[in-house]
Amino acid sequence: MSAGMGGVTTEKVSVKVLWTVGIIVAAVACVVYLALWGRRYGLDLEVYRAGIREWATGGDPYGVTYTVHHLWYTYPPTSIVCLWPLSIADLSVTRIVVWFLSIVGVATTIAAFDPISNQRKWTRRRICSYIGCACASVLIIQPVRSCVDYGQIEAILMALVAVDQLLVPKRHRGWLTGIAAAIKITPLAFLLIFIVERNTRAALRTVGTFAFLALGMVLVAPRASAQFWLHSLWSTSKVGPVTFAGNQSLWAVANRISDSRGAAEAVWVPLAFISVVAAIGICKWYLRNESRPPAVFAIALVGLLCSPISWTHHWVWVVAVLPLLWRPCTYAIPGVIRCLMLFLVAISIAAPYWWFGAGIAASVGSAVLPVAGLATLVTWRVLLWKADHRQTELAHSGSRQASPQVLVRE
Repeated sequence: MSAGMGGVTTEKVSVKVLWTVGIIVAAVACVVYLALWGRRYGLDLEVYRAGIREWATGGDPYGVTYTVHHLWYTYPPTSIVCLWPLSIADLSVTRIVVWFLSIVGVATTIAAFDPISNQRKWTRRRICSYIGCACASVLIIQPVRSCVDYGQIEAILMALVAVDQLLVPKRHRGWLTGIAAAIKITPLAFLLIFIVERNTRAALRTVGTFAFLALGMVLVAPRASAQFWLHSLWSTSKVGPVTFAGNQSLWAVANRISDSRGAAEAVWVPLAFISVVAAIGICKWYLRNESRPPAVFAIALVGLLCSPISWTHHWVWVVAVLPLLWRPCTYAIPGVIRCLMLFLVAISIAAPYWWFGAGIAASVGSAVLPVAGLATLVTWRVLLWKADHRQTELAHSGSRQASPQVLVRE
């Protein structure tokens, strides 16, 4: 018996050693990648810095283009103040800071979706595991790598929302989501979660924080605020061409297969409606069964699908699939949905939207990710509905009832 126990102990030690080596290798490889190739782009970071400096010198940050690629500054005025520290130091130093914060943001998001984190079981080994996974995702998952390469703040905003939704106590939720929305409007999509769970105070905190920061900038920068809210916000062409392969939204898919805006809207509106209804149903089911992380992921997914512009680096939310998959029983995620989630990760790794330049193959490759996301939401909602329906049938027949979580996993 002791020999058997000794074998089990040795096996556990071997697993720990291999896991530790894997974390170290991922971290070192990430550092090497950033040192050798991380400075190739940084376009978004350069735009942030140039836009902030334009405003600081009395100019209109929304009235001129930046870098040799003629890119516009498209974030709300609040972002100018929040991102102001990025314009202080030299670009090379700022780039390293943004890399670090992005990796921490990804690690924080993975931690937030891990149920053990919700139990506050923090250990040095677990924290290192989160960081190791974040470093590996920079190397393997294209949206994360793109986010880091371009100096984007998407991972940082994702972490703010994930912490607010999953780690902050219920009585304090809403503040961080409001701040993230004030920096970049799209996090307002997570208001759906507060609305579905009827957490009025959290919803008011989100809207109040967003409005307070926006109105504060009206006083600090009235001209820039007027330019953004009255003009730049509604000019989607400034964000980039909708049909560009890097735009992974349903609106982009609709425009690629349509010859007019009206035809694109006829495709997009029903698809967006179906995805929103499905996401709300998923959110409501998991909140009712006290399993919040899948609800947050569903809303993140529908936000990516329904936004007019969802660049590949916006899909950093795919990293949340990792803890959802390694704790599938905890979250009662159907096997089919786990497979579809894995498919989303596989697409994010393979990045077929960059494989072809033009033609039918390019249209198909650039549509795989959003179509897979829509299929995931719709299938997920149908399976949850079937689980509820089966539970109702068991109740009416007088049979021994199973919990919804058990029915979903069957």
